[in-house]
Amino acid sequence: MHLLRVIWVHVKIGLQTDLHYRVNFLNQIVVTALGVVLFLGSVTVLFRHTNALGDWTRADLIMLVGVYMIVGGFISFFVRPGLHSFIEGVRTGRFDYILLKPLDSQLYVCIQRFQVWKLMDLFVGVVLVVWSHLVLGLSAHPVNLLLFLVALLAGFTIVLAFWFILGTLTFWFIKIENIFVIFDSLFQTAKWPVTIYPDLMRILLTFVIPVAWAVTFPAATLTNRLGGQEIGLALLLPIAFVIASRLFWLWGIRHYSGASA
Repeated sequence: MHLLRVIWVHVKIGLQTDLHYRVNFLNQIVVTALGVVLFLGSVTVLFRHTNALGDWTRADLIMLVGVYMIVGGFISFFVRPGLHSFIEGVRTGRFDYILLKPLDSQLYVCIQRFQVWKLMDLFVGVVLVVWSHLVLGLSAHPVNLLLFLVALLAGFTIVLAFWFILGTLTFWFIKIENIFVIFDSLFQTAKWPVTIYPDLMRILLTFVIPVAWAVTFPAATLTNRLGGQEIGLALLLPIAFVIASRLFWLWGIRHYSGASA
């Protein structure tokens, strides 16, 4: 309960901070709407020349981009703000004070900053997933819906742990923002099913930069494309990433000498 109160306090602080710049809300609506329109336009052009992309139909791709926006909204709302604040804190010395707080430092970095307006992307993603099922004719069994929620939670966990692994590098390399730019560029590939890419690219997006687990695999649960082996791996992989992220973080803390002295 104490942790939930701390999280809620930081969410309120994030909301109050964002309310000082309400034009950002309108800007977020425009950016999100423009991104959706551009993607739907590209899908429309694509399906004028073919009936399927691999074995993915038009409705499948719209559902996939909905999942992509849900995960992207989660990153922008929850993951990115705290880690960018952490990187800046290591550079300026403010991170020293986080280590003095009566809360685990890695957990506090997660919850110290929220960008509330970014929830717009997450909301639009949910709308696209629902629209693909109610309007475009996709159907999912309740079991598939349950698997989707589990796979989506696993994807969130993998992305969060992977970003923390990248962020922890700041203990040794002060300016690592370009790494996140590279990740963002690779994450753009998740708008399309990972199965359409060449084998080497598919391996990269699955096991090195694990965006496939965050987007394609949750979407595949709603279209019966995920087998038992992939589901089992989807449950084990988040555990492996969390353990690796935690061990790397603790190792980084031991090598951190402080910058405020």
